[in-house]
Amino acid sequence: TRQGVGALTILTVGGVVTLALEVVFMHLLAVVAGNSVYAFGLMLATFLLGLGLGAMVGERLMLRYERAVLVLWAQCGIAVSILLTSFVWDGLADYMGSFAYVQQWLPLSFSARELVRAMVCAMAMLPPAFFIGMSYPAAMGLAADWLAARRFGGEAARGVGLASAANTLGNIAGVLLAGFWWLPQYGSRNVLLGLAVVVVV
Repeated sequence: TRQGVGALTILTVGGVVTLALEVVFMHLLAVVAGNSVYAFGLMLATFLLGLGLGAMVGERLMLRYERAVLVLWAQCGIAVSILLTSFVWDGLADYMGSFAYVQQWLPLSFSARELVRAMVCAMAMLPPAFFIGMSYPAAMGLAADWLAARRFGGEAARGVGLASAANTLGNIAGVLLAGFWWLPQYGSRNVLLGLAVVVVV
């Protein structure tokens, strides 16, 4: 019971953290990488790539480790990667600015410029998204099994549905809280550090 409740809580609160992180990352990267449709597409693709890769690795690790242990380590990975990437932001502007000098001597094609933007997005967004994705299958399995046994007479699909709904509600809350309250009130770096603390708790 404790693991099921914990997993459902992680899915719900993790949903808040996931989309709040995405909002903060896009807010910060818009300044560095630009706010064109191409930059936005790269940001979203990078975050989704991290989630997908992490989920694939997490699914394989469930064959070797208990799901609760995997969730625990993934949560630690999320917190550490948020903390590490929070100190990358100051250097990203200089990194992007350095290409202005390169452009004077060696004009970059559209593809090369977008590749530079993609690398910036990957440095900032990929590590936290990877660990979020790694946590998801194990947490979803624990929560769905508990819900199915407790409320739905063992029907796993209904447990998955309710756990997914909790995660999606967390996602919605994360977007609204980060965009309308946390970012204007506390600033980007403080929100990132606060999210890292929430993940650890």
